[in-house]
Amino acid sequence: MKNKLIERKEYLDKLLSYRDKDIIKVVTGLRRSGKSTLLELFRSVKNGNGEIEYYQVSWEISSTETKEREFMPLETVNDNYPKFLLSTESFPQSRAGIIHKNVFEWLLDK
Repeated sequence: MKNKLIERKEYLDKLLSYRDKDIIKVVTGLRRSGKSTLLELFRSVKNGNGEIEYYQVSWEISSTETKEREFMPLETVNDNYPKFLLSTESFPQSRAGIIHKNVFEWLLDK
């Protein structure tokens, strides 16, 4: 069976309306309700400078399984735009051109 993407245009438009505002955006919902897909669509939109940047956010990536799961979506993007993995860990674990940053330090730099 082929996976179908259900477009959530109204949710994406709502999220994009807050894109360049100085507030933290939190997407919540039931398990398997499309939050990750929505955030992937949001990530692929240009930033305020008209440049594309990709972000993957994880609470922690201390286990090998979690690290693989969190880096994989960014590793599958075949372009040269900046890619970032944000987590609560303070030691950098960058790989394959993907920059790992502490999410709290990243928020303070913004």
